[in-house]
Amino acid sequence: MVRNISSTLGLAVCDMAIQMSESWESPVESFINYYKSNRLSLEMVLFLLETLPEETSNNRLILIPEHHTKITMKLKSEYVKVVEFLSLVRNNLTQLTSALATNNTTSASVNSNALNYKMLGKILKVWNNWKRFDTFSTSDDVSRRFLNDCLEIVRNPRLRDEGLEEETYEISVDCIVDSLQECAYLRDKEAYGHSHQEYEYERSETVSATRYNELVELQKACFNVLVNQMQPHLQEAFEKRDVSLYINLSRLFVNLVDSVNIDYSTTDSDLARLMEYLLKLIALPYLLMYSGSGVSKFANPFTSEYSHAKCREILLKHLEGLSKSTFASSNSDMSGPIDLDDEVCNISQKSVYALVDILSKFSKSLGSSLSSVQSVSALGTIVPGLLPYLVSNILELLMLVSLPPYRQYVYSNTSGHERMNYTEHIDNYSYYLSDLTDVYHELLRIVGRNAAFEYMSMNLLNYPQFTSSITLIQSSFVLIPPCISITTAKNGSPRASVVVSKTPSVQAVEKLIVVIGQLLSMNTGPIASQSVHENILLLMAKIDAVRFLGSVRKIFSVPDTNQVLKGLFMMLTKQITAEITSGSDLEYPSSEVLQDTKDLLERLKYESGYNISLLCYHVKMEKVHNSGELLGILLSSLENVDNELMVMMLEGLAISCYNLNSGDLMTVFNELMNNTLAQLTSVVNSVAANTAITSSTITRSDRALIVKLLNRIVGFVRNLKNRPELEPVVGERIIPVLLNLLRIFYLDTELVEVICRCIKHNARVLDVQFSKYIPATVQTISTAAQVKMVGTYLYLIEWLHSIFYSTETNASKVANSNHSGDRGEIMNLYGLLTRLTLNIFKSSYNNYSGHPGGNNSITRVIAASDGGISEAKSQNDLDDGYGDDNEMLVEDFYGLQAEFFLNSDVYLNDLETINEIIGCSCKFMFIRRPQCVFYFWESLLKMSRKNQEVSALASRYLQTVVNNCFRILQEACSKSTEHYVEDLMSAIASYVRSSHFALPNSASGTDTLNQTGQQGNAADRERYLELLFTNGLNCLPAEIIGNEKLKQSFLNGLIKKTTSTVNHIYKLLSKLSMRNRM
Repeated sequence: MVRNISSTLGLAVCDMAIQMSESWESPVESFINYYKSNRLSLEMVLFLLETLPEETSNNRLILIPEHHTKITMKLKSEYVKVVEFLSLVRNNLTQLTSALATNNTTSASVNSNALNYKMLGKILKVWNNWKRFDTFSTSDDVSRRFLNDCLEIVRNPRLRDEGLEEETYEISVDCIVDSLQECAYLRDKEAYGHSHQEYEYERSETVSATRYNELVELQKACFNVLVNQMQPHLQEAFEKRDVSLYINLSRLFVNLVDSVNIDYSTTDSDLARLMEYLLKLIALPYLLMYSGSGVSKFANPFTSEYSHAKCREILLKHLEGLSKSTFASSNSDMSGPIDLDDEVCNISQKSVYALVDILSKFSKSLGSSLSSVQSVSALGTIVPGLLPYLVSNILELLMLVSLPPYRQYVYSNTSGHERMNYTEHIDNYSYYLSDLTDVYHELLRIVGRNAAFEYMSMNLLNYPQFTSSITLIQSSFVLIPPCISITTAKNGSPRASVVVSKTPSVQAVEKLIVVIGQLLSMNTGPIASQSVHENILLLMAKIDAVRFLGSVRKIFSVPDTNQVLKGLFMMLTKQITAEITSGSDLEYPSSEVLQDTKDLLERLKYESGYNISLLCYHVKMEKVHNSGELLGILLSSLENVDNELMVMMLEGLAISCYNLNSGDLMTVFNELMNNTLAQLTSVVNSVAANTAITSSTITRSDRALIVKLLNRIVGFVRNLKNRPELEPVVGERIIPVLLNLLRIFYLDTELVEVICRCIKHNARVLDVQFSKYIPATVQTISTAAQVKMVGTYLYLIEWLHSIFYSTETNASKVANSNHSGDRGEIMNLYGLLTRLTLNIFKSSYNNYSGHPGGNNSITRVIAASDGGISEAKSQNDLDDGYGDDNEMLVEDFYGLQAEFFLNSDVYLNDLETINEIIGCSCKFMFIRRPQCVFYFWESLLKMSRKNQEVSALASRYLQTVVNNCFRILQEACSKSTEHYVEDLMSAIASYVRSSHFALPNSASGTDTLNQTGQQGNAADRERYLELLFTNGLNCLPAEIIGNEKLKQSFLNGLIKKTTSTVNHIYKLLSKLSMRNRM
């Protein structure tokens, strides 16, 4: 926003008033007096009064908490002067605006009206900004008048066509919403002694009661306006697609509902009308898609003839009969398609939350009293009042919005030369429905799944044209899954297994799956202009069908569903393979519509694979008698999917097979891995012995094949933890191939990462049985790392160490004496990798400053130190700063050290190496993702409580770490990094105060490694902590600690409330950084 000179000066004056609050007695009085003496215009004084409270929380002023509290108290004392002035201006508004209009234009009568609304908007905005400083010590007559002004504006949205600015209308809504929220707060507090609402200021009981009575009067007035007077405006806004008006009014309706006490048994017709409006607002985003169409007058929810059921019948007929020619003739008034984007859905979202909250309260009040209800129509006799009316209307609403609007949207592209982003349209509709699904689930808690299914069966599944209408079938995809019920019963003795019987809803799903099979078997027509719309609609229906199959996966816990499951897997895998054929038939790739069609085909493939994965997570192969057939179908489909889908499907398949007996699992494993291992072995055999391949010499296709094969292994084994019976395949076949691949591709960082990840997951499968393969693994990594060090080796060693370290708590495993040798091998490799990494870091010290700013690129430093082994990078790559892959070496290294310092004591006797590790960590605190370094320091401080030698080393660097923490805060670091600083500073304070801490002889360190200081008493340690924080505060800029008083305030805060004070310093530094950039 471009500011003019006067507004810039006004901001400066308000900033000055806040910072000079102790010496400037009454800025408000000064502003008003300047206006009265004609030295300030009315607009300028209103701008100053509007800005002054806003500037108390801006991002430029540096205020300590004590100063901020004083300013708040001062503004409270100024509130009365502000409202008295605003009242005076409001009384003379017509006279003032008439004079302004006469002086500035020739058409005074028209502009006077416009200026009147404009100035009223400014007055209301000032009052709204100051309301939070109201102490309720004065009469509320002024507030009542302003709220009446707001109601008058709200009830006349046509004023926006007569000069009322949109912002003024929004401000009026804001003022009423704030008052309604306060009303809800006071109502809950009176009823329950507390409130789920949050309000900034508490009041005395007398003031609260008086205030609540006044707000109830406002609530009644607002109710009258919204329920009894707004219907014509709401109806008119539909044809105009006035989304902004609907958003504002929906906020009022929602907050009015929140402020009213609604009981499920009430017979108040006005409350029923209010709830009816709430439901119409929920349906509104969906219905707006039909505004301007041939059925617009039937889709307008605010006409007197409208009902959800009637509208559904008309829309169904409209959608079923829609074609390219009929759309052009019946939608001539449409300016363009309207989608369910975030702005439109904003109309309904808060209404959905309010309705869910109401239904939740009803559910708690009713308990299980309606659990035996078998029909929605019977509710009226059991629970008379609002509930039956509300349940019926909600179900009708769900029936309506579940009709997919795809045909209306697809046929709105009459030219065929416009990108419509149909996948985005599907997602927007899905997001809209997901909100309403929350309402559906809350409703099912009240009426039960059986009653809801009976309603859906009667009104949807038994509809005569159901099986011949794709639109109705798609509607069932939304409505049926939530109301599926599965009955369980004990058969015989308590020890007998649970028998699961088929309910009517499960039987209905089985019939739907047959219908879906027919739908999915339908082929798209030729890709030509006359059939492309129908092809698109068919693909959209198939995507919905595939999603439905995943959403009903729980029915496959019912006996005798095996053949259904087989057919279902065949349907889904066919969609994956059919996509390839359909995609290759596409012509005219330059056509926008055909590109949209390609996107839909890709989405269909993804949804098919994803829902196969969902089904696999739910289906247990050991309980399915035709598991062999099912596995064969799934395995055959893996060749036709990309890496992401393949891994997803394999993970689900592994979960499904996890409890298979050893023989069956081995059979599946062999079938899955035989071809994969054969191809990987072929790669190994194609390379001469002792030959290393760099990333520049391997082709892109070869790399992609190797990565896909390795991901295939990882995808299956990552969910098979601790299955040592798979050793004949994992240990004797997979591990040797992986080690050979590592010997070949150790110069290629990307492939090393994939290979090591694969080794790790296979090691988890064998658990301690992996011990026999540790020597070969260690030898291979040692040889490769001495030529080129890769951070992934550190990550792998950490995992291997965790396998054997965790076994120390398991007596049966500890009995195996061979494990000590395995741990020795791992610890030796840990030492080697640590030394190699430290050498890389050490060689970089001359280039890396270890301070924010400057030549601190980890990428540049490590690449330069890696000799001729690292591939040359362009200057652009090096200039990318901390973000390059080489920074991962730092992250992996300190992640490893943190784990070893916490979980091992084998390597902690090498004090010189530990000193180097700690020293490097101080320099690397400024990397882009420093979590690993902070985690390392927290681990180090915990270890230092047990090891005095390590404690002495850590103490030497405490001052450097504290200073660096303050420097990091200055660099506009991320919020997550600020949290790391908070945690570390708290850990340092706790460590220094502990009895394990020995005071060092020098805070800055000495040349000897075995120095230990005095133990000291608590007072000595507290003084040392103050010294650490004092020196750290000295690193902050003068704007933050400009005087000794401020510095002492921060020091006291750090000593007493370390975390909150660090957070406050961070906020002040962020404001300073923002101010310096302006």
